[in-house]
Amino acid sequence: MSLIKENGIVVASKLVGEADALITLLGESGSKAKYRLKGIKKSKNRPIIASELGSFISIDYYHHKNTEIHNVKEVSIIERFENPKSTYEGYLLIIYFCELIDSVLPNGDSHTKCFELFYAALQALNSSKFHPLILPFFKLRLLSLLGLVSKDFSCAICEEPVLSKNSASLQYMNLEITCGDCHPPLKNQIHSIRLMDKIFKMRYANLSKEEISIPVIIELDQILNDYLRSYLNIALKAFDLLYKSMGTNYEIHY
Repeated sequence: MSLIKENGIVVASKLVGEADALITLLGESGSKAKYRLKGIKKSKNRPIIASELGSFISIDYYHHKNTEIHNVKEVSIIERFENPKSTYEGYLLIIYFCELIDSVLPNGDSHTKCFELFYAALQALNSSKFHPLILPFFKLRLLSLLGLVSKDFSCAICEEPVLSKNSASLQYMNLEITCGDCHPPLKNQIHSIRLMDKIFKMRYANLSKEEISIPVIIELDQILNDYLRSYLNIALKAFDLLYKSMGTNYEIHY
C-alpha cells in the first residue's frame, strides 16, 4: 500500500454515513477514480467544500490494488470556481458538466485530455461572463476526444465536402452529415455544421469573441443534446433544471 498525491476535479460526490464523503475525481494524471474522505463533514482541518462538485482539489491517498475506492489521508482545496457558483444557474451548469463527464468517462487512467478540457472550461466560466457557446463547444470537444464524432465534414452519401455547400443536414442519432444535393433537408443546418468546424479549429477564447448567431449556437447545442441522450440512454438529473433556468435565450447571469 503506497501513499500517492493527485490533483483533480470532483465530478461526483455524496455523503456516506454521518461524516464521510464519497467522491469521484477526474485527475490531472488522466485517472478517474473514487475516493473516500473519512470524517470530512465533522473535520475542523479538512474543508467540506473539497467534496463539492466542480472543486479542484489536491489529495494524498492510499492506493489499494484490489479496491475500487481509495481512502484519502489529506485533502485541500485549490480552486472552487466561485464566480459561476455564485448563482443558481451557474452552479447548475457546473453540476451538469460534472454529471456529463462522470457519465461518459469510464473509470481508468486515459483521460488526460478530458481533464484539460474540463479544467479549461471551468476557468473560462470563472474568469468571464457566461457565453452560450461554451455548451456546444465543451460537448463537441468532449465527444471528439472520446472518438464519437468525426472532424471530416463530408457527405455520408456522395462523400463530397459539405462546408462550401448551400445546404446540409446533421443527424442527431449518429452526427452523420448529408448534403442538400443528395437529400434536400427538412431544415437546413449548414450553419451549425460550419460552427462545428470552427469549434474544432479555434480556441474557445478566440471563437467566443466572434459574432455567432445565438440561434445557430442553440441549434447545434440541441442536436448534441439529442445525440447524448441517445448515446447515454439515461436522463442526466441536472439537464432539465439547467435548461429550464436558462430559458429560450440561454442566459446565465453571474
